[in-house]
Amino acid sequence: MSRILGKSDLVPQGEENGRDRDQVRVVRYTPDRAAEWDSFVEQSRNGTLFHERRFLAYHREGRFFDESLMIFREERLIAVYPAALEPHQHECWSISHPGSTYGGPIVAADASLADVTDILTAIVEHVRASGQAGLRMRLSEQAFRRLPSDDIEFVLWTLGFEPVAHELSTTIGLADGAEAARLRYRSDTARSVRSATRNGVSVEWSDDYPTFWAILEQNLQRHGARPTHSLAEIERLRALCGDDRIRLMLGRVGGEVAAGVVVFIANSATVHAFYIAQDYAHQQTRALSAVIDRLVGWGAEAGYRWFNLGISTEARGTVVNWGLFRFKEGFGGSGFNRTTFALRAGPLERVA
Repeated sequence: MSRILGKSDLVPQGEENGRDRDQVRVVRYTPDRAAEWDSFVEQSRNGTLFHERRFLAYHREGRFFDESLMIFREERLIAVYPAALEPHQHECWSISHPGSTYGGPIVAADASLADVTDILTAIVEHVRASGQAGLRMRLSEQAFRRLPSDDIEFVLWTLGFEPVAHELSTTIGLADGAEAARLRYRSDTARSVRSATRNGVSVEWSDDYPTFWAILEQNLQRHGARPTHSLAEIERLRALCGDDRIRLMLGRVGGEVAAGVVVFIANSATVHAFYIAQDYAHQQTRALSAVIDRLVGWGAEAGYRWFNLGISTEARGTVVNWGLFRFKEGFGGSGFNRTTFALRAGPLERVA
């Protein structure tokens, strides 16, 4: 006969569920632990380049009030939590690190549900004890997790967190190989890729970031926006993270740059297209389609499982850029949810 799980089943207390909560401790991150942090992220279940200290280090000192945490069970590091403090209307919240695309806890590859529960409970208790008003975590999509799982989302729900944003990104599956991925292209997308070849588009890796950045800034200016990173910042990021983790692929027509994509190698599973731009004077050459197609082939051959093309939503997911979604879906991509959860500090009871 089945029964409904109660709070005591979900939140380990004392020696219940084989875990001693007294063994879990939270330590504030300090720069001298950067190597330990990054080594853990590289071996974790859900860590990415965006969680590594070398990535977060490009921000100028004092830009954020860093409140990152490291969670230990006895002497073993079982999670890290990249975060910062955000003053808001006479309150201060602990939020996913603003210098990163994703936040939330990064947990050990072998973390159990009880471990994840202990980790998140310890983070909430630390935030409450520190006098902060609440927490806001922007989690990564499943495609960015080496070992996909929903236990973090589940435990957040049991602790009373509520979703405050649902953004949707488009991700292309590469696990079955390049040929299988290309068979999933929509017919008009496949025609665009073939047209690019007929139009003389050549595609190659490049270090010509200045030329691409000029095109990118022009693209975004059309929408009243600017790149997240300046040219100087992206060059600094490349120096910190390595040229093998941040790469630029360009499509050229007659020697001129017509389109390009900056990809971040998130981890061993996923490649992320962080910047996508084209020179609209060359739009009819379909150079951008050729670049994305080449990245699909490269990613599959390199053994990555996913190629993420980024979100196509705005205003916390309430506005959909349908044209952008249609373009990305043409490459056989499907939607992956990127959810932000929030909790006002208080008793650990689930909101009904």
